[in-house]
Amino acid sequence: IKSSMGVALQTTFVKTDVSMNIKSDAAQTVTVKILDIANRAVSKSTSTVVVGDNILTVYTTALPTAAYRLAVYDDKGNLLAITDFNKL
Repeated sequence: IKSSMGVALQTTFVKTDVSMNIKSDAAQTVTVKILDIANRAVSKSTSTVVVGDNILTVYTTALPTAAYRLAVYDDKGNLLAITDFNKL
């Protein structure tokens, strides 16, 4: 991740879980949402991150096979980072 804020997935093809690096420019609480193709939230979790790199895991076992978008929001609901992945 080259910018001060962003998200990178370990892999874009996932089965049971996906590890990600959330890079943050501030210590804060973030909400990670998994969005379906219609941009509806199908999963949501909240985590506290520190300045720099933060390794988190999102479990995807319950999701049907499809393409998804993973979005990271700050505590005010502002979009901080977004990326795509495929559930196999």
